[in-house]
Amino acid sequence: MKEEDFIIIGNKYPSDYILAALSMIYAGATEIGILARGNKTSLAIDTAERIRSKFSSKELGEFDYSEIKISTDVINIEGKDRRFSSIRLVLSKK
Repeated sequence: MKEEDFIIIGNKYPSDYILAALSMIYAGATEIGILARGNKTSLAIDTAERIRSKFSSKELGEFDYSEIKISTDVINIEGKDRRFSSIRLVLSKK
């Protein structure tokens, strides 16, 4: 899955990210990728769980986790290295 195909979690409402995922599903995507960093990781998990549990159906397809990657990103801000937790979730059709 290419990095530009991922939904990047930010400051929007969770329903906006779910709508983006549903748009990908209706366009024929077999995988949905979700990326988040810092305190937005919990929102990424909530979004993925809502897609997996509430929007999986016979018409849209059953989705399950195919990849879960948790890491730490080091970013230089104003001359200081800052560490941010990040998460990468990939949901795939069964």
